[in-house]
Amino acid sequence: MLRFVDKPRGTVLHSSIDPNVIFWYNSLTLTCNTSANPPPYLYLFYHNEKIVHTTTSRSYNVLYIGPSGSGTYKCTPVSKLGSGQSAYLNLTVKGMK
Repeated sequence: MLRFVDKPRGTVLHSSIDPNVIFWYNSLTLTCNTSANPPPYLYLFYHNEKIVHTTTSRSYNVLYIGPSGSGTYKCTPVSKLGSGQSAYLNLTVKGMK
């Protein structure tokens, strides 16, 4: 039997709340979904191209986001075959609610 193997691809980054309606001190979870065989063993999360979280799960909890939390978030899954396709999400922190 032939088994299909591939680096992570089709990566999508989701926010637990609307990325356009985030206020100061909100908390949210970013979740990275991807397809890969073998599955990713590591997920790298970036904020404005600076690494902010490394995990073996596919989620990053952002607690009490402040005004500096606006910007581009990126997730890169890593499998035994290498780094996969990254996904991006823009968040806009609106200010106090």
